[in-house]
Amino acid sequence: MKKTTKILACLSLYSACAFGQLPDGSIAPNFTMTDLNGTSWDLYTVLGQGKAVVIDVSATWCGPCWNYHNTHALENFYAHYGPTGTVDAGRATVFFVEGDAATTVAQLNGQGSTQGNWVSGTPYPIFNPVNPACSTFNTNYHISFFPTVYLICNDKKVNVLTQPTEAQIVAKMNAVCPSAFNLDATIAACQTNLTCTNTLTPVISLKDNGQSTLTSCVITYKVDNGTAQTYNWSGSLVSNASTTVTLPSIAVATAGAHTLSTTTSNPNGSTDQNANNDTKTYNFVAHTGTAALAPVTEGFTSATFPSVGWALSNPDGDITWAKNTTVGGFGTSTNSMFYNAYDYATTGATDEMTMAPVDLTASPSPVLEFDLAYAPYDATYFEKLEVLVSTDCGTTWTSVYNKQSTALGTTGLTTAAFSPTASQWRKESIGLGTYNTQNKVFVKFKATNGYGNKLYVDNINIKTTTGIQNTIIDNTLNVYPNPAKDFVVVSFSVNELLPTSINIYNALGEIVGSTFIQNMAVGVQQVKFETAHLPAGMYVAEIKSGSYSTSRKISIN
Repeated sequence: MKKTTKILACLSLYSACAFGQLPDGSIAPNFTMTDLNGTSWDLYTVLGQGKAVVIDVSATWCGPCWNYHNTHALENFYAHYGPTGTVDAGRATVFFVEGDAATTVAQLNGQGSTQGNWVSGTPYPIFNPVNPACSTFNTNYHISFFPTVYLICNDKKVNVLTQPTEAQIVAKMNAVCPSAFNLDATIAACQTNLTCTNTLTPVISLKDNGQSTLTSCVITYKVDNGTAQTYNWSGSLVSNASTTVTLPSIAVATAGAHTLSTTTSNPNGSTDQNANNDTKTYNFVAHTGTAALAPVTEGFTSATFPSVGWALSNPDGDITWAKNTTVGGFGTSTNSMFYNAYDYATTGATDEMTMAPVDLTASPSPVLEFDLAYAPYDATYFEKLEVLVSTDCGTTWTSVYNKQSTALGTTGLTTAAFSPTASQWRKESIGLGTYNTQNKVFVKFKATNGYGNKLYVDNINIKTTTGIQNTIIDNTLNVYPNPAKDFVVVSFSVNELLPTSINIYNALGEIVGSTFIQNMAVGVQQVKFETAHLPAGMYVAEIKSGSYSTSRKISIN
């Protein structure tokens, strides 16, 4: 992946380092190589046989490569899906490509300067190309770090993988690679993860995973262990295409967490030739009772994740929202909800966590607060976080918060996997006053992956306020970056016109920066102070609005 052994790899890859990885969906360049056993392999010939190909580009001196090799994920995948696989024989194969032209066969066999014996126990082909073949391959495949792992589908399209487990390879292959079979129907995703009645109306994505155009199939579905229903679909789906299907409603017996099981069969009135991907199971939550009155809080300290009443949407079955047990908001706990985009190469993928509904009718000026920690990887790889609200059980959503990249970040860019310190958190506050007449309000956290870094959310709190100016300022006041160097921004929100001043004090109590506005405009305000001229040390930013004042500490490096 992009974060592994990048600098060392670039020392040996020359011009290849000018490139990023091949983007998902691009066409893989063909190559012909001879493995250590003297067998010649042509990529396009293998793909033409209907096989998918996983390519692991590593180097014998690369520690992370060796660690991944020893997970045996590729070995197990080959054993199950390779030429003599025990699960789906002939569906795929694996190629290991030594990406350093200076590597010797002896080093691959564990002799000399190497991490170990790469040949022993490896059942799939190993290639050790020398220049110019090695340089050409690295340039064509944009190899700028080790290990780089690609899944090449039999339609020649590239998919980036990030040191995947066997399950992740299989999930990706089933999701994006056309089947080698003529008739192969599957459910690619379920778009329904909650209901507010005693029935569920599932909305699913039907995919033609075969080579022939799909014109009909039977979809069987059930809730939990209940009675199965059938739906006869007809239409026209070309190979590898998907369509949205709304299934007839099905009864849900009780409130709470449930499963929806779906099975496809009888494609084009015949036998599905790949039974391995016919059955899929999805989770959903039924909110048939009344919602809890605000305030509600969530600190992710429960052993259950998602928390009771919450609904998780993970359309591609890959990395998604999960519980972290090592860091919490501002260091006050060791629990939070996090999104591991650092190891998630599928850019543009979205994952959602929907809270249990809350009744805001007794809250004159409700506010949503949460603690956030995030560091973008760089200007290219970064995430987006949205908070959306629904009052019609998820039929429609309104965005109330939308930040990405450095605006989302609570600290500077970092190419290391981000784990926040206590000072690298920020409290976010969102007014929900327009929903104070609603008795069942859903709040959803939606992450959009950019293959950037890890994102953390903690101490979610929907609370009631009196709506006075003091509370609004205190809930929204933020000082960033902190620690600061060249400048610092004081950000806050006001809800009425009042004379407002902002002062920066040093450790002696002296004002070193100041601004005053007679009638501060209503809404979110951002005031920037230059700090490059200030000595390193601790400072205080104080804001006074009307008769109210509050402050935040600033560290200047």
